[in-house]
Amino acid sequence: MFALLGIAPGADISLPAAASLLGLPPAETRIVLLGLEQASLITQDMHGRGRLVYRLDRRLRDCTCPL
Repeated sequence: MFALLGIAPGADISLPAAASLLGLPPAETRIVLLGLEQASLITQDMHGRGRLVYRLDRRLRDCTCPL
């Protein structure tokens, strides 16, 4: 599933955007993102007006983006 997150444009993604990309309900997506966060592949970040986003680690992008 992290391969799908790597194709998202930009360095971060919101929970609703990740859920849409993964084709999962937000509650299930949150569990997936928590697992990636525990593996240190993403971090939570407050963006703009308190909107929570998940910042993708550079290693995630390196593993998923084509050369």
